[in-house]
Amino acid sequence: MKYQLTERFAHPPERVFRLVTDVATHPEWMPNVKRLEMLTDGEMRVGSSWRSTRSFFGREGTEYFEVAAYDPPQRLLLWVDGKRGTSGRGEFRFDYHFDPSNGGTLLTLDGEIDGFDKLGRMVQRVFMAAFKAAVRRDHAAFRRHLDRGG
Repeated sequence: MKYQLTERFAHPPERVFRLVTDVATHPEWMPNVKRLEMLTDGEMRVGSSWRSTRSFFGREGTEYFEVAAYDPPQRLLLWVDGKRGTSGRGEFRFDYHFDPSNGGTLLTLDGEIDGFDKLGRMVQRVFMAAFKAAVRRDHAAFRRHLDRGG
């Protein structure tokens, strides 16, 4: 299942990209993130990975994230292996594009959820609106973080 979300930010792509990829700060501003554990050392790059634990639908869950593409300040592709996380199944791709737009940034998220059986795909359709709303809350929190000088 594919989806797309876009947001405009009044900050240049370099700054937006830098803060999005500063994963260690995500618990400071991202709603419902409880813990974050970096699994790789050093600068962000293809292959960087971490576990993020957050509250979602009233339950706590941990997912494994890996950077699959890293092209500053234009593109970041995150892959989530659901088999390694709380859900125990599925794959999630978050493909972020950071495009200059009137002195700011147009952030486009091309997302995809895959790897579920027929029942899982039916459940996806039911929860997709809630999932998109959660991503939009993350973007709103990110905007506040940027505007505060994060």
